[in-house]
Amino acid sequence: MRLLCFIFSLLLILSYCATAVEIMTPENNAVVNSGKLYLVFTATDGARVVVKRGIEAKFLFVKKENKVAVYHYLLMLKKGRNLFYIDPEGKALRLIYKQKNSTISFKFHRKKIEKRCNKCHSLKASGKLCFNCHKFKKGSRIYMHGPFAKRKCFSCHSSGYVKGVRFGLKGNSDFSLCSQCHFAPLVWRKMLYQHGPFAARNCTACHDPHEGNFRFLLKYEPKKGLCLACHRDKAKEFSSEGYRFHPILSAKGCVICHDPHASDYPKQLYDTPFKVCISCHPRFGKIKKGHPIVAHPVVGPLIPGTNEKLTCSSCHNPHGSPYESLLYAPRAGSRVCLKCHKY
Repeated sequence: MRLLCFIFSLLLILSYCATAVEIMTPENNAVVNSGKLYLVFTATDGARVVVKRGIEAKFLFVKKENKVAVYHYLLMLKKGRNLFYIDPEGKALRLIYKQKNSTISFKFHRKKIEKRCNKCHSLKASGKLCFNCHKFKKGSRIYMHGPFAKRKCFSCHSSGYVKGVRFGLKGNSDFSLCSQCHFAPLVWRKMLYQHGPFAARNCTACHDPHEGNFRFLLKYEPKKGLCLACHRDKAKEFSSEGYRFHPILSAKGCVICHDPHASDYPKQLYDTPFKVCISCHPRFGKIKKGHPIVAHPVVGPLIPGTNEKLTCSSCHNPHGSPYESLLYAPRAGSRVCLKCHKY
């Protein structure tokens, strides 16, 4: 009799375990950056999701998998903490919804889960499948990256789980991935002076890999906005009272003088400072001395007390200035001269 009771109890436990709620995605206590989230779980027939803190749990469909029901819901989240219960067991699912600009990413793609999902969802089909979860506003931006425009997600991303690789990218860095199609970076990496993001091989610091409002998929307005997002000291200088921009900077932006990736000249200039200046001011091209006064050298010798060579930008600020002729100081009282000559 005791043996029968034991067997009956064991069968009940095994039956319960077989039908216990298992959340396939998302992970409990996950931090997410989207207010809409798919919930997939296995349970007995008649299971449902109860909202304790959140907006809504919308039932989509249920599919039988080896006598187990696989439920699909769409969760609508509130900002902050959200709490859902899955009945009949009352299994809790806690989620934290951060602002959209949160840097915390949420990992849906896990090896165990992908293996189970692949029974119904074939990731080998097409990149279009990705858009079932990864929502992008079609036509909301002007420029699109070629593979993204053609919905060829697997040109850059692996179709399945890749352990330790962020976003499943086909490369161990932005550079190794981007240079498979864009060959210019292979030349830039050999240059002497490299822009910080490029030197770190971080292409997506400036470029959006999917779509954007600006040419070359730049993340901000290209004339000055993109550069000033990092160069805060220049932003402060440009906003000072009475500041007047160099006309070419206002018209063409920073890249008229600086290469945004790499160069063989300091500060990523396209050439020596003097040659960059005379490319727009050709009348000074043959002048070696006589500016601003007779016999004063224009370019070449070292500035007194420094290791810097004299050039146009020794007296003129190439970006702009509150003073005439874009000088660093007022002309009156020889204040420009005293910048180098300590009398």
